[in-house]
Amino acid sequence: MTPSETGLIEAADAAAKLAGERAAEAEEERRLSEDVIAALIEAGFARHFVPAGHGGYEATFTELRQALLTLGRSCASASWCALILATSGRMAAYLPPEGQAEVWRRGPDAAIAAALVPSGTAEAAPGGWRLSGEWNFLSAVDFSDWALLCVGVPGGPSFFAVPRDAFRVKKTWFNLGMRGTGSNSVVAQDVFVPHHRSVPWSTLLQGGSEHSDAICHQTPLAAVAGPLFATPALGSARAMLRAWTGTMLAKTEGSLPPPAQQTLARAGAELDAADLVTERALDMADLGGCTPETAARNARDASLAAELTRATANRLFESGGSQAQRDTSVLQRQWRDILTSTSHAALRFDLTSGMYAKTVGA
Repeated sequence: MTPSETGLIEAADAAAKLAGERAAEAEEERRLSEDVIAALIEAGFARHFVPAGHGGYEATFTELRQALLTLGRSCASASWCALILATSGRMAAYLPPEGQAEVWRRGPDAAIAAALVPSGTAEAAPGGWRLSGEWNFLSAVDFSDWALLCVGVPGGPSFFAVPRDAFRVKKTWFNLGMRGTGSNSVVAQDVFVPHHRSVPWSTLLQGGSEHSDAICHQTPLAAVAGPLFATPALGSARAMLRAWTGTMLAKTEGSLPPPAQQTLARAGAELDAADLVTERALDMADLGGCTPETAARNARDASLAAELTRATANRLFESGGSQAQRDTSVLQRQWRDILTSTSHAALRFDLTSGMYAKTVGA
């Protein structure tokens, strides 16, 4: 399906306007408002990668990226939650057919939150597993219909799809930035999960679905995770640069002094570079046939994009003076959001550089 057929990019504009209006509220409440989540669902983020057989779009990574950039310019937390809705749907598409049918029995817009780090325990039981434990950092989990929980089991970690009535949410999200994501914890106690609602982590990592030939379901995780995770921060940094420029022009009566001119030019160049490498990465992914070398390069480039974006945010914040440090400052919120989101494990250069070095024989 082409971008014009899904309408996600156009719908993201309306969702971004609402998210921007609610950004301060999301920051204070440490979660998005229900109307913003509803707008993200209505825009089509949850169904973006859902198999066509369940009413989804099986759409492109580049379209999602463009929509996330639009949201990020208004609210990084809304952009991040939209990213999680979309990519968690892609993860669920690797479940066996019977499991997919349960997750999307009410349609393709089921909201899914995923815990990527293994935690908890899973004991084998007749027909499946019994899960217990606590899982951290599930963005938008307060609004989720399902949770994908990662647990270490014999043979390697697996993801288990758990319905909303089988777990409880524990309020643990009290972080420096990205406060509106509501990335709280999930607690489950002796929850039975049948085999058809589980999928090995290695299957997602390799990206070779047995149930769908769509490119988005045949793409290795490393090829797309980093570029997508880098996108909300990039959108927020674009907005931060615009806000900083307006503030500086007001201070200097419309004429930036040379130091500010250099800051403006360098920030713009860094963000353009981050934009280009992430765009190329997802363009390559949408072509299909991603090799391990391509996946490793994409992950490497995403880490570089995150570093460039973070450097820009630091430079703008430092040059913003005392005004930028106020609690009410938009620059301060954007700076905190960018630092927090770019610290994600998928964007750590010490991890992605090792992956890349192995593909070139270093």
